[in-house]
Amino acid sequence: MTSRHAHSHDGTTLFEQVPGTHDDGDISHDKQAACIDTRINRISRVIGIVFAAGLIAVIGRVAQLQYRPPAQLQTLSLQTISGRPVTAARGDIIDRRGRLIATTRLGHAAFLDPTLLPKDVDPVVMMLADALDIEPDALGETIHEKIAENISRGWIHPDDVDNSRSADEIRRELIDAVKSQVGLGRSTNDEAATADSPHFNQYIRLTGALTPEQTERVRALRKDIPGLGIETIGVREYPTGDLVANIVGLRGVDINGTVGIERVMDKKLTGADGHVRYVRDAARRPLWIAPNALERAQRGSTVRLSIDVEIQRIAHEHLASGVEYADAAGGRIIVLDPHTGEVLAMDDVVRDIDVVDEFCWSDKPVPGFRPTPFVPARYRLIEKDPLRELHPALGRNRNLTETYEPGSIFKPIVWAIVTDHGGMKPDQMVDVSNGVRKGDFFRAINDVSKTRNERSWYDVLVYSSNVGMAIGALELEFTELRDAILKFGIREETGIELPGEVKGMLTSRRNWSYYSQTAVSFGQEVGVTPIQMIRAFSAFARSGDLAGTIPDITVLTTDHGGFPTQGKRAVGADAAILTRGPMAEVAKNMEKKLATRQKLDNEPVETWHYTMFGKSGTAEVAIGAPPEGKVKPDGLAKGYYPNQYISSFVAAGPVEEPRIVVLVLIDDPGPKMVKAVRYYGSDVAGPVVRRVMEDTLAYLGTMPNIIEEAEPKQIASSQPQ
Repeated sequence: MTSRHAHSHDGTTLFEQVPGTHDDGDISHDKQAACIDTRINRISRVIGIVFAAGLIAVIGRVAQLQYRPPAQLQTLSLQTISGRPVTAARGDIIDRRGRLIATTRLGHAAFLDPTLLPKDVDPVVMMLADALDIEPDALGETIHEKIAENISRGWIHPDDVDNSRSADEIRRELIDAVKSQVGLGRSTNDEAATADSPHFNQYIRLTGALTPEQTERVRALRKDIPGLGIETIGVREYPTGDLVANIVGLRGVDINGTVGIERVMDKKLTGADGHVRYVRDAARRPLWIAPNALERAQRGSTVRLSIDVEIQRIAHEHLASGVEYADAAGGRIIVLDPHTGEVLAMDDVVRDIDVVDEFCWSDKPVPGFRPTPFVPARYRLIEKDPLRELHPALGRNRNLTETYEPGSIFKPIVWAIVTDHGGMKPDQMVDVSNGVRKGDFFRAINDVSKTRNERSWYDVLVYSSNVGMAIGALELEFTELRDAILKFGIREETGIELPGEVKGMLTSRRNWSYYSQTAVSFGQEVGVTPIQMIRAFSAFARSGDLAGTIPDITVLTTDHGGFPTQGKRAVGADAAILTRGPMAEVAKNMEKKLATRQKLDNEPVETWHYTMFGKSGTAEVAIGAPPEGKVKPDGLAKGYYPNQYISSFVAAGPVEEPRIVVLVLIDDPGPKMVKAVRYYGSDVAGPVVRRVMEDTLAYLGTMPNIIEEAEPKQIASSQPQ
């Protein structure tokens, strides 16, 4: 290699390698380069290994923190994650045609955090009471109670806090206050530093659902009242108002499924609540929803009733009008599909009338003295119902909860039993002139109107002869008649899906006597609820082989698509169909009696388009046993309220192919009706049944089966039962 010498400016010789020449130093340089490359590779490997190890360690740590985090970290992480339930909407209640009866909408309610209120809360109470249209005394009592409760837990109002003390001192004081209540020692510094503050009540719901006007007033107050807020709630609404209230019941913000269908079907109507978790900042403001942290709420199921809102309206309007006309204390009505057992309408009306609340029981007299005399008056027959005064949905449904002696309306059941068992034939003549006798037994029984001494068994039912019914009943053995009556569902609950139903009553087998045998033939010594009575009567309204059977009663739509349910056999089919005949005559007599009365009163005479068969009843009301230390007053001959009755009528129509059964009870027709002898079932209950039957069958699209309406004439022999 050729070299050239060169000198730097400081005299140092520099060598420059000339291309094309070499020397021994060239090999040494290559080795140095190779060593450098090897060293770099080693360093790279070490760095890579260290990085990989670090990455693995980080991933491992992340996994550890994710799946097995330390307790401190868990506590800190939970402070940044919050959650709240997502309330499920309650299911709707609809009628048989899908009309909305009950639904849930979003509304607003006012709430208050009492820990944020000023020390003097009275001005706050007055402002809130004015905005919410509520009594300030009740509101103030609630707020003061919550504040007192918080103070008892160690809460200190911010205005009372000594700002010169540290937070640890205040915390220690709170803990000591709580511990002293349970007899523990004073706290340590560590306890004060780590213990949670006592739980204080920071939520008072002030109202139920707010009206739009109330909501705006509350919003305007929020700037003046710290801690006042508005929350979104589900509000239960009833588009039909009070029309179906005694069936549907009530549910509200503070009243949850109290009665009725809202209570019985609560599990089905209540949906499944959801839940949402979200991340929040230090100020507790939501930032975002955590991944996969939203569990959606599931709405409750819809409940479809057998009730038809339009039939319910028809029934209610005619019943209310009939109760008013009779100056009655109340009335009840049921409309039933006898084939499916579905209740199409049911109502219970109570009027506010002047009555004497307490019966005039006499104190036990001193020996030698008589009880105090009976005081004639209009006594209270319908028990007071304070809950009904709060809301119609909360009151008792007397169609289910109260039994009564049905009276003559029970006669078709006994008539059919006697006929079915061969005790009497329809054309068999019966002596109805002078009571009943069986061996040594004799009972003087009177008919309301005695126009002849002898009637056929058929006419005994048409003209409602008590004597004739008793004679027919005595043709059967005691157990034979009693067991047959029980087959009509007497003494059983119907099983309707509503709360409060009571069982009927019938004299026990042990106490059954000749007196019982005759009494039950005209509806005494037996007690039924209206729902039990209409189920029993349905045996006469079912067709074909199902005639004489009683259906299962329901207030929900059935799964049978309108087809008849099997039911339970009460009486033979032939006897059930045969019983329709005399009852059709009863219905015609009632219509003629109504027409006569309308003519006398110069009212338009109503005409009808559908035939029906039915029976009236006018039952006395039992007083019951005297209270402890009391006896019956002097002059009270029987155990019944004088001149106070339950008048009823039950019918099915049309006669050939019945579609509905209607039962009406008029409770305690007024004194003027009694004086005018217009208190009988055929006077006050029959016309209501007739009008409901007419309007309901027309609404259902039933073909009229009365082509020509004959001129109404009064029948002198028709009985006022």
